[in-house]
Amino acid sequence: EKRRLHEDFFRSVETNQALQNVIVQARAVLPTLGKYKKAVTALTLRQSKAGLTEAFNELLKSCGRAFAVPEAFCVLEWMEVLQVPKDSYTYEAIGMNTVKRVGLLRKVWDLPMAPEECEPEVVFAGRSNVGKSSLVNMLVGRTALAPTSAQPGKTKTMDFYSANSGHPTLPRFRLVDVPGLGFAKATREMRMRWIGLIGGYFVQRKTLKVVFHLLDASLSEILPADRDLWKLLAQARRSDFELCICLTKADCSLPSQMERFATQVRKALRKEGSEMAINARIFACSARSKLGKDTLWRKIWSAVSDADMTGIMPENLEGQDDRGLGEIEDTDDKQRHRPNRQGHSRPKRKELNLQL
Repeated sequence: EKRRLHEDFFRSVETNQALQNVIVQARAVLPTLGKYKKAVTALTLRQSKAGLTEAFNELLKSCGRAFAVPEAFCVLEWMEVLQVPKDSYTYEAIGMNTVKRVGLLRKVWDLPMAPEECEPEVVFAGRSNVGKSSLVNMLVGRTALAPTSAQPGKTKTMDFYSANSGHPTLPRFRLVDVPGLGFAKATREMRMRWIGLIGGYFVQRKTLKVVFHLLDASLSEILPADRDLWKLLAQARRSDFELCICLTKADCSLPSQMERFATQVRKALRKEGSEMAINARIFACSARSKLGKDTLWRKIWSAVSDADMTGIMPENLEGQDDRGLGEIEDTDDKQRHRPNRQGHSRPKRKELNLQL
């Protein structure tokens, strides 16, 4: 269809009957993958990589051509259920599928200068030099969309990036990169300005959907600037957006170190006491290795899109994990949802709420 219609293809995706028929067929076939779970998981890692990874990646590419993002996330879910290894192209494909257009919308010094509240917004916050801008670049597949530097304090404004602006099919939303807290070389006046800007944003922006708070996993330490951010969130007194913790630079940390740090973060969040902090979810990610890119996009997509994904997602399969790869589960929560002696299964994915 793309070869036949050329540029007209992009203007007629939703009304192209031939394309929609293929998508309907794919939605019907995907749930049947469950019957192959035992055979696929029995394969060795080399056997899986030899064929299945490439096949699933090709399916992801096809989903991108058809702007079928819910189906693409379903493919990722099945890769996890079937334990099919992901490679660098898998992570690149999901980013290309969800964002076709992205650009800087506005740099903001004061909140009244912020763009009009008309699209969902996702915020990346944390202390200075934790890797916020690098994570934004990794997610959208760019190298210099958000300016980065080895020197702390590169981001001095609240930067709004518009995603899928003007796209005929994909949902439009914004990524927001905020100044880092705790930058020692900034003047006191500048630091207070940043605190007022970020705190005011949390209170006033009704289009805010998710706050990703970045913590440096290589340090494995919660700094005062991180607790200051939690205080700003608590002072906003809102429950209409989510808090997610991103443990960045995970490729520089051992899995055991990540687990210990995640446990430390959970205990600190519980002490905060707010419902938002207690219900926060923790993800491991890396801007360099792209670890967690698919899981973060899944979280963002669920917050900014109202696409119906019922009927195609793998649910309640025996042995299925209730989290995406890249998300660090709470061991206490895992114990609570383990099947009991009477054989009662864990809650389905939609009903499961990870309590951290």
